[in-house]
Amino acid sequence: MEINKITRISIIIFAIAVFSGPLYTVDNYSHIRNLISELVAQQTKNNFIMIIGFLILGLGILIDSYKKMSYPIVPFALFGIFMVMAGIFPHKPIDTSISYNHTFHSLHSLSATLAGISISIGFIWQGFLSLTRNQKIMYFYLATACFVFPMLMLSMSEYQGILQRLMYLQVFAWLWVMFPRNIISKKPLLP
Repeated sequence: MEINKITRISIIIFAIAVFSGPLYTVDNYSHIRNLISELVAQQTKNNFIMIIGFLILGLGILIDSYKKMSYPIVPFALFGIFMVMAGIFPHKPIDTSISYNHTFHSLHSLSATLAGISISIGFIWQGFLSLTRNQKIMYFYLATACFVFPMLMLSMSEYQGILQRLMYLQVFAWLWVMFPRNIISKKPLLP
């Protein structure tokens, strides 16, 4: 089996769950305004669809990480773990009048934050290991994007959904083409 086939399949499943979100969730859900995490929101119609999407994405990345285990792949494996956790612990509902488990929402937010930090570390690490200028630019750009886009989402809440999707598009494009086959590593983690 191709080394990143599972990651690619998991990205496709995740993307289908995201793009079809307005068809299966609450009526007022918008790709422009609402976060992907709001598709897994507690007490939200059909949230299991996006929960499965998060689980499959995270597990796909973890499985492919194991196939080429090295120190520089660890942050990407952690990204997979944190995506699984983001699926396990649902976000608060879009409707603020609905009661929800605050601990689960906090764990979801923490998982999403740690996913962003871990993949950023992975990109920075790859940037330092890269031999060419173009690779360094690409990796440091991706690390910067994983910081800048969430900051834009906080300051432009009416557009947070589309900003998040643009960030994911860039990360997923890199995962599709580069992960894990092209991870730059000097020394394997496992023999």
